[in-house]
Amino acid sequence: LSIEYALEPALPEIHADLDLIKRMVAGLVINAADAIGNDPGLIVVQTGVVVISAENQAPYITHTGTLLKSGKYVKISVADNGNGYNSAALQRLFDPEQSSSGARLAAIVKVVRGHRGGLKVTSEEGNGSTFEVIFPAVRRAGQAKDRILNGEYRMTNIE
Repeated sequence: LSIEYALEPALPEIHADLDLIKRMVAGLVINAADAIGNDPGLIVVQTGVVVISAENQAPYITHTGTLLKSGKYVKISVADNGNGYNSAALQRLFDPEQSSSGARLAAIVKVVRGHRGGLKVTSEEGNGSTFEVIFPAVRRAGQAKDRILNGEYRMTNIE
């Protein structure tokens, strides 16, 4: 089993309970390892920024029911090349009565809801799964905002 990290070096700030976020990420990695089992496999942990709007929020609220505001969100995703889930298994995935992974994933949903975030699951039977968790980025009044122009210049605006 190998774990690779693709971590964005500078992410926006989020309001979060660090211990809960650590447990959530650990739970997602354990779930990915369980999905791979004893086979050789790969888990990729990735961070980044996603912009949520009315047009793209639906997959993130399916499992949490959290109403997401439009704007920037910090994303943490855990992908594996395990067996993946069929549509019937996806329906029961977060049921704590189904399995230990169901209980673990139900706890993760509570953490995401508590932080006003979203959770998107993409999976294909035989081709692995990706769990993508998003949390609203914090932007304070007067905070500097960086923009990259033409991929070459950096400009700072104070709002």
